[in-house]
Amino acid sequence: MEASLAECGWTVSAQPFTASGRGLRDPREIGADGEYWTEYRDLPGANLVARYGDGSGPVTAVAAHLDGVAGSPGANDNASGLAALLELARVIPKFDLAAPPLLVALDMEELGGFGARAFFTEHHEEIREVIVLECVAMTHDEPGTQQVPFPFGLVYPRVVSSVRRRGRRADWISVLFRPSSRRLAKSLRAALREAGGPHFAHLLCDPLGRAVIGPVLRVLVPALRNLARSDHSDAWELGIPAVCLTDTANFRDAAYHTSDDLPDRLDYGFLSRVVAGVAAVVAARAERPSPAGRVRGGDARTVP
Repeated sequence: MEASLAECGWTVSAQPFTASGRGLRDPREIGADGEYWTEYRDLPGANLVARYGDGSGPVTAVAAHLDGVAGSPGANDNASGLAALLELARVIPKFDLAAPPLLVALDMEELGGFGARAFFTEHHEEIREVIVLECVAMTHDEPGTQQVPFPFGLVYPRVVSSVRRRGRRADWISVLFRPSSRRLAKSLRAALREAGGPHFAHLLCDPLGRAVIGPVLRVLVPALRNLARSDHSDAWELGIPAVCLTDTANFRDAAYHTSDDLPDRLDYGFLSRVVAGVAAVVAARAERPSPAGRVRGGDARTVP
């Protein structure tokens, strides 16, 4: 990963950290008690941070986690996110950006977000916002392949109604956000729909961060915790606006966290449309004041 980013002209640094505290157990170690949590002490890890040019912050960070669960090839979770990150590394230098984004490969997401916590804590002053890529290449055209956990139909009636009208086909990307990142989320939805069609992306606002109702919903509606199941939640906890793009992982992917999570099962056309949408938004939010939207080595075009 480090070499591939460098080949695209990015300056890459490995940033070691040591993780201690409560985290998720290796799935192979979960016994009959069903206990998912354990305590880690002085666990070594490292994030990869890629920079392009000499732009100054605050900037957008685009992140995907490096690790996978033991026993799984991890093609969708999360080599798909890393592939998207590498394609962004290839495409972004074509734009004349005043403040190119940081591209970040985060370690230890599967153990509970230790890498994200270390990175966002160290770099929060130079980060304006975060886009996390988490499982972004699994689709199914057949009706009934998208699971909709209860009570999402009550919390997100318009989104769920749209998904059901189309036969619960698993062919769209979700944009998870909190109110602090609403504008970023809406920009991503618009760009993703421009790339993939009117049903390609749906917004899901996480209500668990709300001061009064959030703690109540966390207890009464545990299914909503699924909206914070990746590295974006650590940005939220530190007050950094963040969104997560995800194909909903285990809610459509039977191979999630198994040995069947293989590259030949992925939808690479879908993945390319996700990258196109993210690239458009990142470029628009980091472009130079004048003349914005011009791609070096190609025709001038306006970035959505």
